[in-house]
Parts: sequence; structure tokens; C-alpha cells
Amino acid sequence: MKINEIMKERRKEMGLTQEQIADRLGVSAPAVNKWEKGTSYPDITLLPALARLLGTDLNTLLSFKEELTDREIAGFCKEITDTAMAGGLDQAFTMAFDKLHEYPSCDLLILNMALMLESLLIFYPDDTRSADNAGKIQALYERAKARI
Repeated sequence: MKINEIMKERRKEMGLTQEQIADRLGVSAPAVNKWEKGTSYPDITLLPALARLLGTDLNTLLSFKEELTDREIAGFCKEITDTAMAGGLDQAFTMAFDKLHEYPSCDLLILNMALMLESLLIFYPDDTRSADNAGKIQALYERAKARI
């Protein structure tokens, strides 16, 4: 869940309005509205107070997790495959690398994405960006090897 979704959900659970949140944090109600819509984010200096106000901790507010579970990785691999099969090979690569940026030290994710993306290139050999993508995959294998 993203920070804006967590903020909105926690605020509603606590029975607070956007105006009340804004007043307690010393910001405008439109600012809180933008945060909850995901069009902007709170200033980093407000995050501890916001977490306390919403009765949560920063890790929960920021959706921080060190690693993905095996089940989460398997589900994400299915998402990648479904996206590619629907004709979105570039989108599948983008999704994979976005997730790798989010979890840069998750060894199992790194290796699974290398294997998954390499498999997709086998199914789509005529892709115009095959050489570029093959280089990205090789870099993932090198990252995985360095972490062993």
C-alpha cells in the first residue's frame, strides 16, 4: 500500500477530517488532500509527526519492508508475465526494474527478475530492444553473483 493510501485509511479509521489533520500539522487542508490523492507528498520533516498523529510508525507509513516474501515474488513474476503476454514487453521490463529499485538488496528478487526477463526475451526474440534488454539482464546476473 502506498503512503497516500495508508494516510487516508488511517485518517478515516481515526475519524479525522483532512482539515483536522492539516490543523494539527500546521499545513493547509488542500495540502493534505494532495497527499491523499498522491499528487504530492508531505515534507520529510513532517513524517514523524504525521505518523504519530495517525497512530502508526514511520516504517508502516512509508510501507518499508526489507525483503519480499517468496509468495510476493512469485505473484510479481506472474504480473510481469501477464503484462508481457498482453503485449507490453517494455512495460514488463519497466515494472521489473521499478520493483528492483524499490528492493535493491533483495537477492531472491534480483535473481528471479533476471531469470524471468531472460525467459521473456526468448519468447519475444524479435523485440527491437533485445540487445539493450539482454545487457540489463546480464547486469542483474552480475549483481546476483556478487551478492552470493
